[in-house]
Amino acid sequence: GDVVCRAIKNIPDLQATAIIIVSAAGEEKSLKRCYACGADAYVVKPITKADMLEKLDLVLSEVEFEETGERG
Repeated sequence: GDVVCRAIKNIPDLQATAIIIVSAAGEEKSLKRCYACGADAYVVKPITKADMLEKLDLVLSEVEFEETGERG
């Protein structure tokens, strides 16, 4: 996940792409590595619909904040 995330973030036209990494690795080292490469959120498997909707809401609210300067 972190390798793909880094590759996407290194493409100028895709740098603003929101990325949610879904991984079986839940240790802090993995989380830090993924956030360091530019991931916007991280979800540990097994994942529920509620988990994913929560992360999507988080990422979408961040995107909206960056675009408008306001949370909403």
